[in-house]
Amino acid sequence: MRANVFRPGGLVRPQRCDNIQCLAKRGAGRGGREQPVRSSKPAPDPAELPKPPAQNTDPVAAIPSSPIEKSAGEAKIDALFRELDTFELRIEEAHDDEDFLARLLEFDTEIAYPTEATMEALKENSSVNRLGVKSPGSGSAGTATKPLVTSTRLDAPGGVMRPRITVLGGGVIGLATAVVLQEAFPRGSVTVAARAFLQDTTSHGAAGLWEPVKLGSEQDPTQTDRWAGVTYQHLQRLHASADALAAGVICTPGYSLFSGGVDHAAPVGLPSWTSQASHVHRLSPTELNSFAQPYQGGFAYTTYICEGGRYLPYLTRRFQKAGGRLVVADPKTPDELEELLDEGNPKRLDCHVLVNCTGLDGARDLFGDMSVYPIRGQILRVRAPWIKSYYNVDNEHYIIPNIDTVVLGGTGQYSYEPKGPDAADRQHILGAACAHLPSLMHAEILEDWVGFRPGRPSVRQELGTWRGGLPVVHSYGHGGSGITLHWGVAEDNLVDVKFVLHGCWADRLANNDVSTST
Repeated sequence: MRANVFRPGGLVRPQRCDNIQCLAKRGAGRGGREQPVRSSKPAPDPAELPKPPAQNTDPVAAIPSSPIEKSAGEAKIDALFRELDTFELRIEEAHDDEDFLARLLEFDTEIAYPTEATMEALKENSSVNRLGVKSPGSGSAGTATKPLVTSTRLDAPGGVMRPRITVLGGGVIGLATAVVLQEAFPRGSVTVAARAFLQDTTSHGAAGLWEPVKLGSEQDPTQTDRWAGVTYQHLQRLHASADALAAGVICTPGYSLFSGGVDHAAPVGLPSWTSQASHVHRLSPTELNSFAQPYQGGFAYTTYICEGGRYLPYLTRRFQKAGGRLVVADPKTPDELEELLDEGNPKRLDCHVLVNCTGLDGARDLFGDMSVYPIRGQILRVRAPWIKSYYNVDNEHYIIPNIDTVVLGGTGQYSYEPKGPDAADRQHILGAACAHLPSLMHAEILEDWVGFRPGRPSVRQELGTWRGGLPVVHSYGHGGSGITLHWGVAEDNLVDVKFVLHGCWADRLANNDVSTST
C-alpha cells in the first residue's frame, strides 16, 4: 500500500507504508468504516507472477510495488494534496490555514509527520497532550484523539528510516520494551543487550502478581496508577487470548487483609491503584470471619498473575519472531559500555537511541546512579493445587497461585545479604502462610528462591544523553512492581523513542528537558 508523507518544504509521494496494521486498515475513511479496494484488472496468470526469493527475511519488502487502485481513504488524502498543489502552497506556508489543519486531523489513515512548525500551529489551534491532538475547537466529550506520530516509518524531518535501537537489560521491563519497539518498527532493528536472560534474571523468579508493591517513597502515584492500568488491560487481553498458557497468565480473586493494631490497621480508604482493577469492594464482617484467623478489615478485587518463569520465555519468542536480536554483553564500567558503542568496534552495538532498562547493578555501574538500592526477596514454591486465590496479609506475607505451583512470601530487606535462602526467613514465611491457610502445612516444598529487586526513591523515567550525545531513555527502579507496571512503562518508552527519532530531540535539549549521563 502507499502513504503520502510530509517533508520540509514540500511533498514526497508515494511512499510504502510498512505498518502491518495500516495495511489491514487501509481504506478506513471518515467514520472509520472499512472501504474495500476494488480493481477492474483481470487476475494475472499465476505462472507469470515473479517467484519469491529463496530467503524472504523482509515480508514487507516483498509486497509488489505495481500500481494499486486507491481506496476511498487514500482518494480523500490525494484530494487534499491536490488542493494544496492547486493553490501552490508549501507545507510551511499552510500553518495558518486552520481549515486545512482541521481537515488533516480527520483522517484515521497514517498520512503525515508534522514538522516542528506544524506542531506549534496545532498547539495554538487545538487541545494537545503528549501523545496526540484533538481537532481544533473540540472541547466536547467523545472527540477522538489523533496521534501526532502515527506511522512506523521514520522519514520525518530529523527522523531516521529503519531505526536501530539498543535496549540494555533482559528483565521484564527490558524485554517488554523491546517487544513494543520491534513491533512498532517492523523494519527497524531492535537489540536487547544484557548480562543475563531468562532464568538468570530476577523477573524470571517472580510470582508475577499484578499489584503495585515496594515502590520508592517519592514515586508519583498518578504515574504508577497509569502504568498499572495499561498493564492490567494488557494482561486482560492476554488472558483472553490463545497465548494465556504460554505466557503464564491467570485471573484470580485477590484479598488484602489487615489484622489490626497500630502496625497493621486497615487503611481508611482504598489504595488509588484499585481504580484500575475490576470487582473492587471492601470485605464485609461475614467475609472477614470466613478465614482461619480474625481480621480487622480488608478489601477484595480481581487481579491477574503473570508467572515470570513462563512470561519471559513468551516475550523472548515474541520479540525474536518480530525480528529482534538478543546479545549477551556484560560491560561493568562506563568505559566498557563506551567501547561497545564505539564506531571502531566491529561488534559494536550500533544504535540511534539507547534504552536503559538495566535495573540494579547497571544503573550504578554504568550510569553512576547511586540512589538505587536492593530489595531482597525470599520466597518458597510449593505444590498446593487447591489454592486458587491470592492473599496478602498486612502487606508483609502473601500467597500467590501460579499455574502449577503456589508462591509463599516473602521478605523486603534492603540488603544484598544473605544472597542465598535463609533458614530463619524460610520458617517465618511458612509460619505466616500456615496461620492464614492451615492446609498449607501439607504442601510439598519445591524450591527456595532469592532475588534482588531494583529499588529507587522514584522510578527513573526520563530522556538523557550518553557521553558524546547519544540519546538515552532511562527506565529503571520499579522495585517489586516490574510485572505490575511493565507494559505501561514499555509504551512510555516507545513514546520517548519516537520523540527522539522524529526530530523533537533538539527542542528538548534546548529546554534542558533531559539528563546527562556519565
